[in-house]
Amino acid sequence: MKPILFPSKILKTPSSIVTSIEDIAEFAKILETSCKEVKGLGLAAPQVGLNVRIFAINLGLVYWQYGVLINPEIFYMSLNRMAHTEGCLSVPMVTAKVKRSWEVGVRFLTLKGELIETYATGLLATIIQHETDHLDGILFLDRLDLVHRQMLHTKLKRLTRTINKRRK
Repeated sequence: MKPILFPSKILKTPSSIVTSIEDIAEFAKILETSCKEVKGLGLAAPQVGLNVRIFAINLGLVYWQYGVLINPEIFYMSLNRMAHTEGCLSVPMVTAKVKRSWEVGVRFLTLKGELIETYATGLLATIIQHETDHLDGILFLDRLDLVHRQMLHTKLKRLTRTINKRRK
């Protein structure tokens, strides 16, 4: 699955709760595989055209055993914040420093229907926040202050023109 590109409206639309894991199980496996194929750290369902609350994480790390998070809910965000340079598969060729909580608590369902409640720090916390934002219709660009957003405005206009030319 190829990621949907900015400025598609689906990227700004909040996602629906998953009511049946069985109904999305096959999609979830494809999403996880696609995340690895495109070499993303994360990939949310809206980025591939399905507006449901599910995302995949691809860290390739032993300690993070959950590839797919269904109906994730961040229940804790530390006041300690850090800035990571973020990019997005749906906004190619654009990166920016985004300040996010250093640690988050997240609750989600696995593909087996297990309710997991866990904490994440550092890069993993950033990924969880970034992908959860996708499910809420928020892009990392929306997290930038006005000055940085304006600085990226020209680059985004150029990107949008390029994308629109490809679509024709």
